[in-house]
Amino acid sequence: MKLKKEAILAVLSVLFLVIFLNLDMSGRASSVGLIYNNLEENEYLFYLNEPQWINEKLIELINVSDEGDAILKIRDQTRSISDSIIISNGLQIEKISAVADAKRPFAILKIIVVEQDRNFKCRESDNGEDIYLKGRCFDDYYEMGVDDYCSENYLREFFCDYDDYVNEVHCMRAIVKCSYKCENGECK
Repeated sequence: MKLKKEAILAVLSVLFLVIFLNLDMSGRASSVGLIYNNLEENEYLFYLNEPQWINEKLIELINVSDEGDAILKIRDQTRSISDSIIISNGLQIEKISAVADAKRPFAILKIIVVEQDRNFKCRESDNGEDIYLKGRCFDDYYEMGVDDYCSENYLREFFCDYDDYVNEVHCMRAIVKCSYKCENGECK
């Protein structure tokens, strides 16, 4: 009987420790372990200022905005990801989730290596929406490429992005009003 009581006490003690260690200061059970264990293929959990190497590229979550945008540093470029897919440095990056108000802000990103995929149909010379650098975008439609260009003080910036309408990544265009002037396919 004494052995049975000790066994029950030991089990309850372990259970108490497991529950206690999984609670944050607000009393809510921590879900980070649950999130990490439920990541899909090509999904990565990033914590603020904890860089990770993916396909020989250093990626760091440097901020999560109040609106839920993930601000990343990829090599020496800073990119913001809201609800779209971006292509940068041979990586297709999609924000699955981003939480700014957690004890440890984090983002879950789906990252697919595209530079080695021969079937990938879009590439660009300025690594995304860089309005201060003239670029050229190539895809099945623009086989010879289409250059960023100016129309008065507006820049027509071409970049690879996911198009929900046709369900693929290809050259898309943004129209940006330059703060000073637009010249030779870039804002000045």
